[in-house]
Amino acid sequence: MRITLIRSATIVLELADRRILVDPMLDPARARPPIENTANPVYNPTVELPFPAEEVVRGLDAVLVTHRHRDHFDGTAERLLPRDIPTFCQPEDAAAFRDLGLDARPIGDSLDWDGLVIQRVPARHGSGAIADALAPVSGFVLDDLVLEWKRTQRTLDTVSIDDIGELPEPVDVVHAGDATDYAWLRRAFERLDPTRALVLKLLYIEDWDLTAQEMRTLAETSGRSLAEVVRGIEDLRALVREREASLKDVEENLGTVLAWVQLFERRLWCIDAELAVRPSDRLRAEAAELRRKLERRQRQRTKLMGRAKRRQITAPYKAIAALFNTTVGNIASQIARARQELREKGLALQG
Repeated sequence: MRITLIRSATIVLELADRRILVDPMLDPARARPPIENTANPVYNPTVELPFPAEEVVRGLDAVLVTHRHRDHFDGTAERLLPRDIPTFCQPEDAAAFRDLGLDARPIGDSLDWDGLVIQRVPARHGSGAIADALAPVSGFVLDDLVLEWKRTQRTLDTVSIDDIGELPEPVDVVHAGDATDYAWLRRAFERLDPTRALVLKLLYIEDWDLTAQEMRTLAETSGRSLAEVVRGIEDLRALVREREASLKDVEENLGTVLAWVQLFERRLWCIDAELAVRPSDRLRAEAAELRRKLERRQRQRTKLMGRAKRRQITAPYKAIAALFNTTVGNIASQIARARQELREKGLALQG
């Protein structure tokens, strides 16, 4: 295996006799203007490519794009990427890539590309409202690299779901791309209806601190004293932390199961290839045992993924409704409208 760092998240991975370009950001340096309202505005990309973009895309067997932020897939990539090789991506991005004429190959869970297994890893770009605004994103694990993935932090320029809830409140960041600048998100929050902003902050209570005015508003709306509101918010934080701890346990187990599934699938592919040219009772017996183990691990995976989906790290709507002294339906409606308003204002600010 050989890895060539091109720039930022862009790499060329040579694995299993194949050459794969990952997250092509190929624009010239300073092609994009500075991100507005950052403390140290710089043009992006911040440095030139080490060699021409045309050379980067020459002789490729495939492209892999973790997500479509411009520091992972930009205008030059749109123009230069070969149309006759697969572009592996998360399912949400497939239609956009096909519209560009690329051979999009969405990966839901895993995909066997002529014997090279690619496993998609659920990921989040940030936490709380930030993650909602920047979604969707994914990581990918290729073939035997799954063991290295298990031994390390399991992140690929995104935040692993193991880390959800551990990020501090967003701060101004300057990065070679627009995905890690959160100033626009805070500005969008400031433009929200105050009540909707308050509801969203309670939903992501571990990522936001309420102001004194928001505390008073919550007390007035609910008919409770400030002391009762403060206790209620602390109880809400404790509930979210319990959910985070539970989710981490589930995801740790899921990661282990995914690693075993990956290894069993790869070994079975190798055995089937050997059997095609050299039949052997020993290999048939090994394959049968591996299939039995694989089925068991796949059942475990399905069960754990179901548990993970049922576990939320946001505050429960019911608990937020209790703080406001209102109905769950009212809170659900306000959250839906607030998310839509935040998305619209955020896009307007970024545009």
